[in-house]
Amino acid sequence: MNVKKIALALTALFFGVVALAFAQAAPTVLQPEDLTVLVQLGGRPWTAISLSADGRRVAYVTADPSIDSAGTTFDPRGPGRKMLWVADVTSGATQRIGDPSVNDWAPVWSPDGRQLAFYSGNGNVARLYIWNASTGVTLRMNLAIPATWGAYPVLWLADSEHLIVSTIAGPISTESAVPAATPVPTPSPAATVFLSTPPPGRAETTGNAHVLTQVVNDVRFNLTLLDTQTGVAQVIGKPIYPIGMRLSPSSRYLAYLVDKGKINNDVNSRELFDAVVVDLHTLTSRIVATNILTIYSGNTLTWSHNERYLAYVGGLYPGDEDPTVKDYNSSFPGYVYLVNLQSRGEPHRVSMKLLSRFSGPLFWSANDTTIAGVDESEKTLWQISLASGAARKVIDLGESKFGTADGQGALQIHGTTTFTFVTAPNGEQRVYSIDPHWKLTLLTRSSQSMSQLRFSNDGTRIVYVGEDIRHTPDIWTTNDRFANVRQLTHINPQLASRAMGDVTDVSWHTPDGAIYHGVIILPANYQAGKRYPTITWIYGGENEGTDNRNKFGLVGANVSVYMNLQLLASHGYAVFVPNTTLHLGTPMTDLAKEVLPGVDRTIAMGIADPKRLGIYGQSYGGYSTLSLIVQTHRFKAAVAMSGIDDLFAFFGTMYPNGFDGTGYTESEQGRMGGSPWQYRRRYINNSPFFFLNKVSTPVLLEYGATDKFSAINLEQAFVSLRSLGKTAELVSYADEGHVLEKPSNQVDLSNRILKWFDSYLAPEH
Repeated sequence: MNVKKIALALTALFFGVVALAFAQAAPTVLQPEDLTVLVQLGGRPWTAISLSADGRRVAYVTADPSIDSAGTTFDPRGPGRKMLWVADVTSGATQRIGDPSVNDWAPVWSPDGRQLAFYSGNGNVARLYIWNASTGVTLRMNLAIPATWGAYPVLWLADSEHLIVSTIAGPISTESAVPAATPVPTPSPAATVFLSTPPPGRAETTGNAHVLTQVVNDVRFNLTLLDTQTGVAQVIGKPIYPIGMRLSPSSRYLAYLVDKGKINNDVNSRELFDAVVVDLHTLTSRIVATNILTIYSGNTLTWSHNERYLAYVGGLYPGDEDPTVKDYNSSFPGYVYLVNLQSRGEPHRVSMKLLSRFSGPLFWSANDTTIAGVDESEKTLWQISLASGAARKVIDLGESKFGTADGQGALQIHGTTTFTFVTAPNGEQRVYSIDPHWKLTLLTRSSQSMSQLRFSNDGTRIVYVGEDIRHTPDIWTTNDRFANVRQLTHINPQLASRAMGDVTDVSWHTPDGAIYHGVIILPANYQAGKRYPTITWIYGGENEGTDNRNKFGLVGANVSVYMNLQLLASHGYAVFVPNTTLHLGTPMTDLAKEVLPGVDRTIAMGIADPKRLGIYGQSYGGYSTLSLIVQTHRFKAAVAMSGIDDLFAFFGTMYPNGFDGTGYTESEQGRMGGSPWQYRRRYINNSPFFFLNKVSTPVLLEYGATDKFSAINLEQAFVSLRSLGKTAELVSYADEGHVLEKPSNQVDLSNRILKWFDSYLAPEH
């Protein structure tokens, strides 16, 4: 027996086993298919989770895309069977509620925490169910619920016996259910591809032809008061599309806004409303104010404690008539108005202080003598006297801003504690308590993006949705001191085995001395001192970097796969995401002035390889991408998705329903400040189309075939690039809109993007 050979063999076997174990444990590269099967917290933000009054149970909805992969009619955010769960906050024990063969969503606990109302069904029609937490019995209410994007969750009255629900007004088509146990087959991608350098006399095409379609959603509801004990239902408003529904503190009254139409070309996204109040004891309703001008969501509408007044932020303000301030970066200001429910007069403007229309409900003092609200432009909170109109600054955040990731209101009072949620410039989430003298006490600072906060009645138990650059949203729980924070759910444990990148901050100066900020998503397994191919993800005029630095993949889990930046990081790329501030009349040159010095900074940091730079953007980011590659030769590859190249063409494009691009180009993201006849030179100077002859960057162009604005612009850009002898590829997806929704198409485009960048930037894996 050769002992030496046996020893060597055993040694080799040992190290082979260790190497195999290490290889199995090593993270694997994230693939597009990994992202299409992510289970998500489903539903609109305010319908995904609900905490019982005693803080013992949290109900939440998940969306599983492995079932119903074609999506559902009531949730355009993404595909997947909506499943309802109830978790014990203390033990974490979870149970499934509802019927596995249908979608369940919009859970809302009764005020006493004993009953859970939710919607259930497939197709456009659903039913209302009520689950009893004590008995485990689920009752079906005999009401038809419109399962559409605009349908509100139920509003429970304080007695926990009555609720308000939206019911069907008029005929709504039904659809057959998809069995829960049978996944829907994934179709082949329906892509049409053209190359700018095809063989002579032949255009290379694949996929199917497409037909332009446009669906107009104009759903109206009946508001119905339901007695859950007797099953008696009474219609209290019909047929309407209610906005900003608010129950008064005692549940005696319901207030809502009725939309009368949008203000044309209004940079501040305002609409006209009538305000209606329903007496839920007498079941009578009346219009208490007409032609209210406020933000389309009506999110500032707030009751006074004594139920005599409604307050909101809206109205005209001085900049309305000044075209030089009609900039898409507007802070959306407005004045505080009071509606006196004891008179029929017009709403009364309280003060000359301008506040944000997006700050959420206003904050009334306990004695109803003052109101507090946010000035987003100054990052300040103001208290306004209702008697004198005097405004007093009570909190100044400096460079930070109020609110959570989902825009939850600046101030929230629960039990005996008032909280404010703040996002710092580096994306850090902070939570403060506020004493009666407006003094802040820091409770926590977190690298998570926090949203959908829910409180127990006494305010001592909090649940929220938390995520960060490497982790998809999950439910977390803590107490009112933010001590003992712990994760309650683990919805996507499979991602732990995928290689992903971390995020770091970056700042730079522009030639005129201005300071800009952004982030860099480092490649997976990043090594300091090693240079990497670096792709700039661009969306002009927004704080894309710092505002979203703690969202999974920077864009969140429910955004289409091809925009999740962890996909690039996992494949060896660094991704630079700059903040930009564009101005009226000069967005194209602003992009170059602000972004290119940021690219220089990523190189100076030793991260970016100056010879392997790419750029990539979707929607306005597609416009931003084209705007940059006509001004610089530094980028070696570009991807422009669902974008525009010609502001003239966009201005004159019209959908079958009459919607056109005039408002966009004049006063919204187009930032032209007026028509082409007023500012012809401005339109030319800010349209990449007129400078495509300067392009040297190979560019991949993509659009969904039903997205008429992008189709016209990107086909024009491709034909122009092809005629100029430039390297370009055009990809069109049949039956898709501005954002691709079908998983097969998302995967197809993701792989095309990776292949495109790999071809020109050649990352080292």
